[in-house]
Amino acid sequence: MRTRVGITLFLIILGILGSAVLSFADCPNCFWNVKRISGHGTTADGRTKLNVQISFSGSGSWNNPGTTTTNANIWNGVNSANADWNSQTTTGTSSGQHGNYSLDVNQAAPRADVDVRIVLGSLTPPTIAQTRGVTDSSGNVGPPFTIILVPGAQNWTPNYLRSVIAHEIGHALGLAHSPGFNTRPNR
Repeated sequence: MRTRVGITLFLIILGILGSAVLSFADCPNCFWNVKRISGHGTTADGRTKLNVQISFSGSGSWNNPGTTTTNANIWNGVNSANADWNSQTTTGTSSGQHGNYSLDVNQAAPRADVDVRIVLGSLTPPTIAQTRGVTDSSGNVGPPFTIILVPGAQNWTPNYLRSVIAHEIGHALGLAHSPGFNTRPNR
């Protein structure tokens, strides 16, 4: 129960702060060198469309072994995290202004059109997830961003997985950790 309350509070705070940051671009806990993602068109309300893709072939694939089916827990976690980001507003209510981006799982997007890719990978414990981008000659980081999740992620509870993915998407959008961030939450 304590974990659910903590995750819920984290998502609410992340949503309120994250949307305000994305709308007003004024945040003391943002990465100064993350480039705005140009995306692929706009939504009816003017948000930039971002393609999120779950790795489905080769190294880093989240497909179930021997199949062409993506692990259901990962699939649901990514879609739920996208829905969290897409529903966030500056006021935390549905009447507030949305952030600048609309995230969509697009498994058919060509590799060059993927803004955020979710992959299976190995990380040094206790790290369970990590976001990486492409660094240009000026030291700025931009897309495509890769979110690496450890193999055990497929067995995490749906809410925990959702919150970890939402957290990592925040890094791709330019958000840094707040002071005192707990890097070892309960699963």
